[in-house]
Amino acid sequence: MKLRKILPFFLLAATLLMTASCKGDSGVQNTVTTEPETEKAEVQQTESETEKSYYVAYTPEEKPKDVPTHTHPLTGLSSDKDISTKRPVSIMVNNIQQSLPQSGLAGADIIYECLAEGGITRLMMITTNYENLTKIGSVRSARDYYIDFAQSYDCIFTHAGGSTYAYSTIKNRKLNNIDGVKGPTGNAFKRDQNRINAGYAYEHTLFIPNGKKLASAVDSLGYRKTVEKGYETPMHFTEWGDIISLDKTVKHVKVIMSQIQTVDFVYNEKEMVYYRFQYNGKAHMDEAAKKQLSFKNVILMYNDCGSISGDAKHRIWMQTTGEGKGYYITQGTYREIIWKKANATAPIKYYYTDGTEVELNRGKTMINVVSNPTKSSVKFDNDTKLLNKK
Repeated sequence: MKLRKILPFFLLAATLLMTASCKGDSGVQNTVTTEPETEKAEVQQTESETEKSYYVAYTPEEKPKDVPTHTHPLTGLSSDKDISTKRPVSIMVNNIQQSLPQSGLAGADIIYECLAEGGITRLMMITTNYENLTKIGSVRSARDYYIDFAQSYDCIFTHAGGSTYAYSTIKNRKLNNIDGVKGPTGNAFKRDQNRINAGYAYEHTLFIPNGKKLASAVDSLGYRKTVEKGYETPMHFTEWGDIISLDKTVKHVKVIMSQIQTVDFVYNEKEMVYYRFQYNGKAHMDEAAKKQLSFKNVILMYNDCGSISGDAKHRIWMQTTGEGKGYYITQGTYREIIWKKANATAPIKYYYTDGTEVELNRGKTMINVVSNPTKSSVKFDNDTKLLNKK
């Protein structure tokens, strides 16, 4: 074995929820002064686990002998053609409970989840093979900090509206973007009449009908379709055939993003992936794919954030640069990490506390950006009962 290293009715509640999940000023200093009333992090570790270290969890007879000619730049998995320089797209996806279910997320290579105002969260999916996607959405508005994360991957940024800060960032950076509200739309968007008939709020009805529409928009708008010269990928994968396990065992991770949103990741040993649940134990489903979201890799990024002083809509600022702590979770194990991002457009990188760069297992990655005030509520244990809900 080779060893490797919303509505006016909710306004008051939203303000209170933001206080519980994100506390601060206008962003001059990334400081947090209020701790939420949540339980302390719960870590279960057996005596044998203290002796376990970073190792490759395959046997020689299981290790593949044939290395593929091409691999996917965002997942590290085999690809039938060379897409190593293909530019990905990112898409802002609604995640408020009233907008569910979503479509298209199962086709993502990477998904980010961050807080927005009022304690809600929004998702940003990133994908390279976007032309093969089915129905995508509902598509929702941008926030400026999502743009910073998207630019780590040199994405074409797709959204439906945005905050004033997001639009300012798009303009100042001359960002290639596809916007379902103010344009350029590239004719990529369409309202879902079935949702309108079913009584969904109008803001929850905008979709991209399929990936071909998105690809056509990229073409019609004349956007660059290969990554920028000198681009440095954030994705650092194990060598082909290697599977990394980490220091401590964890079959279940509970992440309280806010008083509105609780996320659970539960490890399926047979499939060697973490299934995602949200909103207090509900399986996170992709309606079009008719499957639950699952990930080979889960990354928790802890950062500072806070309410923007004087913002009438109670929007927040969020730390996206510098460095912070977090965890890498894979193969039923986890280990503490440090994330680093030199500037707003630089790639994000992950390191273990000893300075070694994290090698990701090959597969899809979910990144939850967790505000520092709520990180103490993250729980690591081996309770897999939620899998029975699948």
